[in-house]
Amino acid sequence: MINEKPTTAVPAYKDDCLEDRPGEVWKEIPGLSGDFLVSNCGRIKRVARQVVDAQGGMYTLPAKIRKAQVNKDRNMRCHDWTYRLQVVLQLRNVKYSFQVARLVYHCFVQTFNLKDATVNVTTKNGNGLDLRPENLLLVSLSEKAQRPYDTGRQLSHLQTDKYKLLEIVNASREKTSLMISQYDGSGLWMKTYPSIMDAYRTTGISYGNISKAVKRPASKAGGFYWRYGDGNKINLKEVHEHEKRRQRSYKEKQGRKVTQFDLEGNPLAWYSALSEAAKKAKISHKSITTHLKGITRHAGGFLWKLGHHREKVLFSIAN
Repeated sequence: MINEKPTTAVPAYKDDCLEDRPGEVWKEIPGLSGDFLVSNCGRIKRVARQVVDAQGGMYTLPAKIRKAQVNKDRNMRCHDWTYRLQVVLQLRNVKYSFQVARLVYHCFVQTFNLKDATVNVTTKNGNGLDLRPENLLLVSLSEKAQRPYDTGRQLSHLQTDKYKLLEIVNASREKTSLMISQYDGSGLWMKTYPSIMDAYRTTGISYGNISKAVKRPASKAGGFYWRYGDGNKINLKEVHEHEKRRQRSYKEKQGRKVTQFDLEGNPLAWYSALSEAAKKAKISHKSITTHLKGITRHAGGFLWKLGHHREKVLFSIAN
């Protein structure tokens, strides 16, 4: 609901009253043909204008305050938030996105290239919701990155306990310097490398993909199996069994359990997932789901019910 009267009790970014706030001044937002305005309070207004509808009729689009979206980021050192106001405006089916602080600075402090992403506007008092022109500051990317350290909102790694830092570095080195071996599709040893990084540099296979393949026995990277150490071969039978167990575990945790019944309602089989039921009963997944929704009388000559049921169930089968 739009406020009928302006009030300073409401923060500017929440104020959707069309009447001006005390001392409020409006200027055109560059590039939008005068259809949208920004104020020195950080508010955005759509100007009333004539619009042609799809049938060719003319109507008046009324003036309206466009409330900006509040974007926020968590500061883990200070346990609070930093805020930014963002607004998306649409004109003739084209959408334009602006940081409101940039618009206020451009229109009320000093003009600059709004398309230049290397130029940033921040607030002097650190409150991203306070967009008074006198509270805004134009900074470069490097200055923006340095501000959290200067204001104590972020701790430099140089201030970290050096012994703790060395401990972290050494642990990282130990983790990434483990010997790793490459195996072909049959599980036969091909080559051993001092580390995953060496394997990546030699083969060109992604470091991340090799890391994933080492952690997942059935996975490959670059078409090869990878293992820590220098074993002569991989037991693929164990690999496949491990993968089956993993899939069963996943289905048990994530799948929709279902029970298969004969037409008399006697339970015949229990499955951890609909996909497993469809595969073993040799009927389509869709036919089971259609039956579960009550659309069909049966699926593949059987009755089905979600969940695991050990007792006979009385089904109502209607034409």
